[in-house]
Amino acid sequence: MATFSFMILMAGIAIAYFQPDVRTATMIAFTIIVPTLVIKNTFTDCVMETIAIIVYAILCRNVIEPEIYSWGFTNLIIFAIAGILMSHVISKERCAGFVYAESKKELANIQMKYAYYDQLTDLKNRRAFEEDLQKIEAQQVDFSLAMLDLNGLKQANDTLGHDAGDELIVAAAQCLKKAFEGNEYIYRFGGDEFCVIHIGTANEAAESLNTLDELTANWKGNLVNGFTISHGVASRNGHKDISTIIKIADEKMYESKRDYYKRCV
Repeated sequence: MATFSFMILMAGIAIAYFQPDVRTATMIAFTIIVPTLVIKNTFTDCVMETIAIIVYAILCRNVIEPEIYSWGFTNLIIFAIAGILMSHVISKERCAGFVYAESKKELANIQMKYAYYDQLTDLKNRRAFEEDLQKIEAQQVDFSLAMLDLNGLKQANDTLGHDAGDELIVAAAQCLKKAFEGNEYIYRFGGDEFCVIHIGTANEAAESLNTLDELTANWKGNLVNGFTISHGVASRNGHKDISTIIKIADEKMYESKRDYYKRCV
């Protein structure tokens, strides 16, 4: 603590002594900014901080009115007292606690992101899908649900390697984002499975799926020449049970997938 106090004191004196043109700015900055760094809970801390503000205000007044200002022993003592007070306000332990709190907050944000997002594609994951679906269901709005499956992923992994498979997964996510531009409800369940919740009619969702087919048909990668996505869509209209909507969309998607493999034979 003593070493840290001494370092703050010396730094402040050096700034004021060697940079006289910036003394006023330096003093005012310390007076305004430092007290906001840490929220105090004790009466003693509040008193110490108040004293620090008063001391720095006196120094600022001396600088602002140069006719009464002299860099003599008295001001050096005042500055020394101010340095000690400031070292109390921003002690090493308090700074470490502040930095730790910010790091912990950032870590929590990262953990929250990966709890609801797929790392490879940056799409939302199944957990986010289940929570979003509950919210949308409670809103009683019309929506369509599209279930999608990337064709040929296993073959790409087996013959060209997992880098090629990852290229396909990322490409599928990018095409989905373009086809359903502005839609925040796009999900990757894992592997080759994707899902989209479209707030609107089944016809609108079908138009976006047609755009998706065009995008995938024109796509060329570095490791893979092309790919397709099988999909099926069902609307909430006429089906109040969410599980029924998912089942219908799944059945249509698997029917599309069977047709794809029939064409490949």
